[in-house]
Amino acid sequence: LESMRDGLKDQLKSIKQQTEKDLEIDDIDLDRAVLDTPKLLNKYNVMFTDATLDLKDLYAFKEKVKLERWKYEKILKGDIDKYLSADDKLSLVNEIVSTQKAICDFLERTIKEIQSRNFHIKSAIDWRKFQNGMM
Repeated sequence: LESMRDGLKDQLKSIKQQTEKDLEIDDIDLDRAVLDTPKLLNKYNVMFTDATLDLKDLYAFKEKVKLERWKYEKILKGDIDKYLSADDKLSLVNEIVSTQKAICDFLERTIKEIQSRNFHIKSAIDWRKFQNGMM
């Protein structure tokens, strides 16, 4: 589980670096940036869909671990939440789920940024026209 958690943290870091590169707009070649937008949107939609499916699988895995830990502990029903929240394995699974959720949230925000990309490009083009006295 620890290697899974570390792998997800590395994946999030990699996605952030990739996004930083992908979302950069070359102010010299604005028409290329406009044409690249649908490709970027598709790329990050696919990544988001995959990450969301992984998150759903992790939620199911978390419930299985919770049940496993519950069966293992012989305690009063009123105290079960205290024991489960302190359980090392369940805490690690919760951390994995949280990291995957962070990946999904980041990809969702990236998609929104890509969707507003054409607006930023149009604003840059309008500004250039204004500077050149064309407006």
